[in-house]
Amino acid sequence: NDGPSTESLYSDDDSLYEQQRRELENAALVELELAKSKPVCFSVKTNMAFDANLNGYDSPLLDKTVSFAPKEFLHIKTKFDQNWWIGRQVRIGAPLCFIPSAAKLDFIRGHMMPTTDFSAMNPNGTNFQTAANENEPEAFENQEENETVPPTTPGLAGPKKNVTIHPSAPGGAKRKNLFKKAELPPYEIVPIMRPVVIIGPALKGYEVTDLMQKAMFDFIKKHFENRVIISRVSYDISVAKRLTSLQALDKKGPLERNRNRQIGGLS
Repeated sequence: NDGPSTESLYSDDDSLYEQQRRELENAALVELELAKSKPVCFSVKTNMAFDANLNGYDSPLLDKTVSFAPKEFLHIKTKFDQNWWIGRQVRIGAPLCFIPSAAKLDFIRGHMMPTTDFSAMNPNGTNFQTAANENEPEAFENQEENETVPPTTPGLAGPKKNVTIHPSAPGGAKRKNLFKKAELPPYEIVPIMRPVVIIGPALKGYEVTDLMQKAMFDFIKKHFENRVIISRVSYDISVAKRLTSLQALDKKGPLERNRNRQIGGLS
């Protein structure tokens, strides 16, 4: 028998896998470098945890894959493929890395809890995966790839299936389904830039106040260099407070007059 041995077939498969893996890693390094000069496309808040050591086995670069907990914020710069985005955690000194896409997190969560329905709607009435697919072409319009991210598991954002309602089903079961707690999506879109509002001190024209404000603004400019826009509010907030008080008195006046008339009539 002159056919190839089993060991040689395994060796060829391993060599092919290693070659494909090296090509993927090289492409990932190039994309990471290019992403440094790209603006932030959108920002998300995480609703679930992700451990790169457990679920990042298919990441383009294992040592450059983010892990996060719920309620963290991520800046997304570009899309690498349907399962991985490139971005960073919103914290000082956080490097660019690979972030799992919404489709991948849905896939992971679906395998962790296979009986859970992840087609639930968010409070705004739209499924996150559908919303992400609608927004991604606009967000990535300056990128080479602007196709939408298809779901990796059936039923997440695909075509709706016909549902057969059995007349014999008890009404109580239907009501329970109506009030069933909606599952949170893996990500929520949030504003890219959030304002930092500083109020007080309000003693205008005093040298101490001016020095305190100048020191504070100088620190902010230096600490958040090229990342902060400072806007001074020229409107006097105390005027708004006085107007609110006057409006309250105007509303209170007729009520007090009516009350006094009623008391006078009783006496």
